[in-house]
Amino acid sequence: MDIPVWRLRGRGQGAESESPPTSGRIRLEAGTGRWLLVVDDAERARHATLLEDIRATLGTRECRFGTWSDSPESGVAMTDWEAHGIGHALVFAEGESAQHLVHAGALDTLAVSGDARRALWQRLKPLLEG
Repeated sequence: MDIPVWRLRGRGQGAESESPPTSGRIRLEAGTGRWLLVVDDAERARHATLLEDIRATLGTRECRFGTWSDSPESGVAMTDWEAHGIGHALVFAEGESAQHLVHAGALDTLAVSGDARRALWQRLKPLLEG
């Protein structure tokens, strides 16, 4: 009958913000800005107000969005960020931050915890001053 079948993918089956897939590449949305906010569409919709507050802190014109790529051929590797004008990536997951990669913590936690938001601010403050 040539009818496409759509299936709901559960967590762990798609490109998510929690952790990078083995490719370590990020698909960039259109736009410019030195801050890359790595968040999947579902999380982005669920936490729109919080993400807008974070963008306002970083500078709305300084932010763009991206999602983890599950393919080694698509997206942009960390080594190519500078060529795309990206200075830092803000990943909404727990983990160790690196020179250009800032782990912000889970959006669900940031949404309900003032302590988590203060900890994020402490990680961002030196990057904003520099």
